[in-house]
Amino acid sequence: MVKNEREKIEAWVEANPDGYFQKSLQQIVIETGTSMTSVDWHLPGIIANRDGILPSEVMAKRIKAGFRPRELSIETVTEMRRLYEEEGMSKLDIAYLLKINIITVRKYLK
Repeated sequence: MVKNEREKIEAWVEANPDGYFQKSLQQIVIETGTSMTSVDWHLPGIIANRDGILPSEVMAKRIKAGFRPRELSIETVTEMRRLYEEEGMSKLDIAYLLKINIITVRKYLK
């Protein structure tokens, strides 16, 4: 049976109960075989549901554990703007090509 990205992340959380507070997002991406967008999108909610807290509290715990919130590199932001302003590409296509959540693309292009 093929698992979707959320199911892969849920399985990883079950096998690594404290992993979110011990590993980088890139390590989690590699171990789950999912995208960074999926990990960013699903993991805080999965942990929040499991622990009975809000996703913002999950993020606060991760920051307290020494991890910084993920930010886009200047190269990614520059490419995003170039594609939008010079190439006239849609935000949806930019998100797809750069493997970034559409919400993030909208935020940076505001």
